[in-house]
Amino acid sequence: MKRRLSVTLVAVGVVTSAGASLVPGNAQAPTSARPDPIRIQPGDLLPGTDAGVLYSTGNTIHVGDRDIRTDLAGPLDVVDRAAHGYVVATRSPDRLWTVHRDGSATLLGRLPGSWADIEVSTDGTRVAVSWFRRGHTHVGIDRTTDGQRIHLARFAGDVDLDGYGKRRVLLSTWSPDRTFWYTPASQHRTVIARQKAFNVDVAHDRISFGVRDPNGVDGLCVRLARLTTPDQTTWRTCEQKPLAWSGRGGRVLTTDLRSDGLGPRTVQMRNVDGALLRIFSSGTFGDLRFAGKNAAMFSVQGARQAALVKCALEGGFAHCTLATGLRPASNLGPNHALGLSMPG
Repeated sequence: MKRRLSVTLVAVGVVTSAGASLVPGNAQAPTSARPDPIRIQPGDLLPGTDAGVLYSTGNTIHVGDRDIRTDLAGPLDVVDRAAHGYVVATRSPDRLWTVHRDGSATLLGRLPGSWADIEVSTDGTRVAVSWFRRGHTHVGIDRTTDGQRIHLARFAGDVDLDGYGKRRVLLSTWSPDRTFWYTPASQHRTVIARQKAFNVDVAHDRISFGVRDPNGVDGLCVRLARLTTPDQTTWRTCEQKPLAWSGRGGRVLTTDLRSDGLGPRTVQMRNVDGALLRIFSSGTFGDLRFAGKNAAMFSVQGARQAALVKCALEGGFAHCTLATGLRPASNLGPNHALGLSMPG
């Protein structure tokens, strides 16, 4: 377990931005107006506590202060927790596995390719995989204990797999724009919105939708809502898009709606009503997620070095520390540099 060091910002020169005050504990003082961006340079940060979230590097899964080493060919793509372990994907070859807490692995099956969508049910007992072939989207549902196929559905056109509740999957399409639940047991479809899902967190009851709007980027804006009340908008924006939700769904990490390619350079922490709390900037951000209401994890790289970084809002200040060791930056982004995967 890493030990968090408590030193002053003045001594180590960590997490500053133009015009920012220097305060103890690797922190930046808050402002009453739009907050100054917190510039994250991994090489300037000190080691902190363990990440406290699920992620992988190489062929090892990290859960809190526990490292589960596997015999699978890394790097692993961690999908989510299963009922008795963790669902992961390997790329060479394309396979889906459940990794148990002792590091052993159960093969669940072949993946139809690296572009397959994968979602684990909220109770961890099932995994859904979708793929597009010959004008149709196929959705297969397997048990996470042994990979036994439970259900196979086929939908006309290109359909996105966005989430998996306890017994039904969430799907969405463009043209026609719609988001709907599909229940395998009855093959029943329930449309919840005449808009396409943009980012979903089933476990924490949050969803965002793409809204066609001539004033938006490429004619698109975004609205946020609870999944259980999808018609009640908590925030609408034509500038930002959500990337991850906090554990209780009250906060969201966002970035510029135009951001694409290698990864965003700026990430914002907001309340779900759009109120801006913090702005984080760096060379490139990769995977990210919340590690509590007031803390976020970022796979990030600057000009020369990459790391997994934890930034926590404590007493009105933002404290950023290293959650992993430093690695050389990669022109393919920080996830590649670290061999890292972190489910959102």
